[in-house]
Amino acid sequence: MTETQSAPNLQADAWGIFAGYPPNLDGQKLIAATFRALDSPQAKSEILTDKGLLPQKVFFIHYPVVQENQRHSTSVEAIYELILMSRRLVMGAPTVPVPPLDENMRQVYLASASDADYEIPIFRTWLKSNNLVRQKEESDLAFAYRALSFIGEHFTYKWVIGSPNKASEICNQGWSHCGPLTALFVATMRANGIPARMLFGRWAKSSGEPTDLFHDRDHVKGEFFADGIGWVPVDTSGAVSSKNIYRNFGQDKGDHIVLNIDGVMLDKARYFQLVQVPWAYGKYRGSWNGFQSKRDMKVEDLSSQSAGTAKSDALAVEPIQAEFIPHPKDANKKVEFFWSRPTKDGPWPVLIYIHGHQPGHEGGAAWVEPRPIIKFRAANGMVVVAVSQPGYGHSEGPADFCGPFTQAAVQAVIDHFRKLPFVDPSKIALYGYSRGAVVASNVATQDPKLAVLILGGGTYDLKDAYGRMTNAELKKNIESEAGVTDEAFAQRSALLHADNIKAPTLILQGEKDEKFPPDQAQWMKDKIQKSGTYVKAVIFPGAPHEVPFRDLNREIDPFLAQYLLKKAPYQTGNQF
Repeated sequence: MTETQSAPNLQADAWGIFAGYPPNLDGQKLIAATFRALDSPQAKSEILTDKGLLPQKVFFIHYPVVQENQRHSTSVEAIYELILMSRRLVMGAPTVPVPPLDENMRQVYLASASDADYEIPIFRTWLKSNNLVRQKEESDLAFAYRALSFIGEHFTYKWVIGSPNKASEICNQGWSHCGPLTALFVATMRANGIPARMLFGRWAKSSGEPTDLFHDRDHVKGEFFADGIGWVPVDTSGAVSSKNIYRNFGQDKGDHIVLNIDGVMLDKARYFQLVQVPWAYGKYRGSWNGFQSKRDMKVEDLSSQSAGTAKSDALAVEPIQAEFIPHPKDANKKVEFFWSRPTKDGPWPVLIYIHGHQPGHEGGAAWVEPRPIIKFRAANGMVVVAVSQPGYGHSEGPADFCGPFTQAAVQAVIDHFRKLPFVDPSKIALYGYSRGAVVASNVATQDPKLAVLILGGGTYDLKDAYGRMTNAELKKNIESEAGVTDEAFAQRSALLHADNIKAPTLILQGEKDEKFPPDQAQWMKDKIQKSGTYVKAVIFPGAPHEVPFRDLNREIDPFLAQYLLKKAPYQTGNQF
């Protein structure tokens, strides 16, 4: 998304521009995000933390004006790579128990704050006069549907620039647009003890042409938390404009990019929602009279580019399955993995993927499973497996920062698939990214039968990495999960035994990796090469820790084709 904001009467001395940083939610997972000033390439973006109730993030760039044409305009570009997931409320109990909302977050999503100001007397009166008070035996779902039905039937959609935004300001107005209507629903839910939130973002649709309309692709949806069910999507303005309540309750097509929740509080004086688009502030003389905003948004569906062979050659694949096996070091604990395979008998080679760290140790392989990766790569003629590290997803811990307990879990999954009749046991590939690369590299030093090893964004000498590390959270994770003894570091440092790796190896690293030292990729290559094993290291110029998937797969796809599938390189894709 590109944005140019200008005012002919403005004489700026410096610019500060904010842009949204998509949060991870049930309906979306952030893979990578970048933000840059097009007219000041040397300016570096930073990530600020919301000073409000939610610790969400926002991009910020600040740079001085050095050219005359910068005095009255600024141009920026934000690029987001996300997994958007459709959701639908269905009958029956959840297949996986839904834990209750964290108590701190529950209080955040029950607060009378920002636009959901339900403590205002005029709003309280409006609730009572319209019987929008939850009955004693009324469930979360039942009341939410009744509230949405009332708003949908009694309000009309109208967008007027400068119209009020707060629930208390529009409740008796009878009309508004997506943001205030969502605030009205959220305030109604919170006033009745049901956690709810506003999701500010943009439709995942490209602009036909650059536009000067403020509301080009902006949209606000909502969610409420139903105990035992989880976050339920709601499109209040959709219900109002279409008068179709059912279609806008508990259903989401995965076509909305959320850029912030409930607005952003940068400090006590600046609360705003306009991180739906990049927004500029300036140190300036003159005026903003004649202000113009030109933007262009391009959305590319990466899932349509299969990671592997062309669609005409793709194989039919089985549905993705979730399974568990006992942990080899503690049979009372389980190891979770997701997998799929071609429908034909095989035998097939196997690709096993190990994920990196996830905030709160959430998701595990489930964050991989919704991606088209598993089915796309399986359609190329392989069994594809994604493993949850212990302490992540539903693999039982403790998490030990890539240590022996995690390595044993991954080895158990490898051994499990080697025994299956539709698998070629001589063709097992292991691919790990970030923490996953640390695990994969160490497992490869102990398993000489692996056919292929792919390592991305890893560290291979943990003691050295820890000594140079500036990421306080990462250091804390190492200290709490592994400890900082020489033995602990050695158990997680594949470089010490890299000469035992026998599988052709591909090592991938961003040149500007902010988590692990990039030079260790070269160290690892040199050590493996000395043992006579084929190894290739690729350092991506200017790339951070999270190298974009498309760049990674330009290397991964042909490597798998040559060393695992034993066929000519196939079409480059974007997954994993």
